[in-house]
Amino acid sequence: MIFVSGEVGRDHTGAIVTGGFEVEVRQCFENIRYALERAGAGLGDVVRITAYLTDLSLYPVYSKVRGETFGADWPASATVGVAGLLLGAKLEVDAVAVVAVAP
Repeated sequence: MIFVSGEVGRDHTGAIVTGGFEVEVRQCFENIRYALERAGAGLGDVVRITAYLTDLSLYPVYSKVRGETFGADWPASATVGVAGLLLGAKLEVDAVAVVAVAP
């Protein structure tokens, strides 16, 4: 099992990306993809995600990008409304992936 702790839509400098919420969501999922790759896994190995949104009215945008990222068979997920996130992020996502180990 691989646990990716909360990722936000920050760039290589550590700042939240600019360009709107959809750009932030895409960067967040890109950061998760990168973390999984470094652990020998990919987005197809993700079985569970939890999203934290500072504004639940943004859920449709998040849901659209999640669907594009994972396809029709996205992992089990939960979305939670929160008062605030670090760095002024509007979204944070953590993930759990399962990778088969060769005998």
